[in-house]
Order: sequence, then C-alpha cells, then structure tokens
Amino acid sequence: MKRIFLLLLFCFYLQACKKSKPDAPPPTPIAAYYFDNDWLTNSISSLLHGAMVGNIASTSDSFDIPYRAMSFPGTGYMMVKDSDLIDFPGNQFTFAAWIRPAKTSVAYIILKNEEGLNPSTYSLDIHPGTLRAFVRTTTKEQFIVTGKTPIAKVVWQHVAVTFNGAQLTIYLNGKSEGSIAVDRPLAANKGNLAIGGKEDSFPAGVFEGRIDNVKIYDKALTAGQINFLAKNYNH
Repeated sequence: MKRIFLLLLFCFYLQACKKSKPDAPPPTPIAAYYFDNDWLTNSISSLLHGAMVGNIASTSDSFDIPYRAMSFPGTGYMMVKDSDLIDFPGNQFTFAAWIRPAKTSVAYIILKNEEGLNPSTYSLDIHPGTLRAFVRTTTKEQFIVTGKTPIAKVVWQHVAVTFNGAQLTIYLNGKSEGSIAVDRPLAANKGNLAIGGKEDSFPAGVFEGRIDNVKIYDKALTAGQINFLAKNYNH
C-alpha cells in the first residue's frame, strides 16, 4: 500500500513539474522595433531600418513611460524597404507586436505591400473587429485565418502570427485564435513592408492607436514562445 502511495505521489510530482515548466524565450529576431525615443531603427542590425511616411510620433508605452512606443494618429505609417530577408526564403515567419488600437475597424498592423501586378504577400491586421492574417502563395492563392475574440479598444494587447510552411496561425494575448493549412510555398514580391498602413491604399486602412515592440522572425515560433512574448512586454 505504501509503495502504491509513493508511486502515485511521484506521478503527481512529475505532472506538477510538467505543468509548471516555464515557456521558453524565443530566438533572436531578424528585426525588432522598440520605438524608444522615436527611433525607427532595427535594433538587431543595420538591416531593415524603418522610415516614417506621413505623420507618426513617439508616445508612452503600457507602463506610461514616455517616448517608448509609437503613436499612429491615422495620418501615417512606418515603411521598411524591400529585402530578400522579408521574403522569407525559408518559407517560415513570425510577426509579433503590442497594440493599443483607438479603433477596431479595418486596420493594417504588418503587411508586405503590393508590387506592380503582384499583390500583397502577407498581412497581420484587424478586419474588422477581430484579428486576421493572410498569406499569398506562388500559385497566387490567398489563405486567410480570422480570429474569434474581439479586439479591445484603447487596451494594450499582444498580437502575433506564425507561418511554418504548412500552417498559418494567429494569436491574441498568447492564445491561439485559429489556423489554416497552407500546402504551397509563400510568394515573393518587391513591395516594401509596412507597419500601421498599406502603401497603395493609404490613408485607407491605416492603423489608429499605439504600437510597440514589433518583432519579425524568419522562423515560426512555438505556441510557448508566443506565450512568453505575451507575458513579457519588454522582452
């Protein structure tokens, strides 16, 4: 009887340890925009620096610390010039950001702009009221996944999308909001990447509110790594 009790106690201990295992931090991104002191630079390297289009300005972050996030008043967005890096030749990516939207109608968060006759390759956006993401493949087909939980106005929340070459998944505050299978490679184009807007339709669809701590990875993060980012604002 004592042996059975000890065995059950050991199994309980193992299960408790498994449940309490912390989420692992993600690897280093290829680009990170912390928006500290109104800087639009990629803090990881000199590649993929941003530039202001129209009017955006520095503002306070979720801790009310001034000059630590970017304000998008509806009249501007951030542009990153095209690079092979953001065509993701490994056929994987992750985008993650903190947002505090002033409106929850159609608004672009991160998007690869159209280039000539080649339409946008990928997007993470609000469309409308909930989170949405899409990818366009080499066959010109678009695969879309839409969330279920309403995006809150004037509240900081963490948003993310991952693409692992076979599945597109969106996350809100560290929890999966939906996914869709994608059985063909990601398309490439020479359009610029935009944060908070879309070049060819500006000012329609512009993001209004605040954005902070944008991260771009050239691999698909795990659910645990996304949850880690959602629990650690300044990581």
